[in-house]
Amino acid sequence: MNLVNDKYEALVRSCLDGKCASEEALELISWVAESEENRIYFKSQKEADEVWSLTDFTMPDDAALDVEAALDAVNQRIDAMEESGAKIVEMPWLRRNFPLSRWP
Repeated sequence: MNLVNDKYEALVRSCLDGKCASEEALELISWVAESEENRIYFKSQKEADEVWSLTDFTMPDDAALDVEAALDAVNQRIDAMEESGAKIVEMPWLRRNFPLSRWP
């Protein structure tokens, strides 16, 4: 399976967000019609978009992101759980399969 190039990935995202021009929409329609792989990719992105639309989660603006504050909040929750005597379940496989260096 070929990876979708950045251009079409951005085009799919833009159109699903309702932010693409009519020429871009026509280009996307042509690209989706080119192959079964493209149809599958578009359908999977559309379904994921529909699932996200059912939640009340909104992505914050990059300017509003404070990674240090978020990490501090997580660490405070962990400390509170440890102090309360809550059972902590170790998941070493998570670190092995999803190293933090791969996270944005």
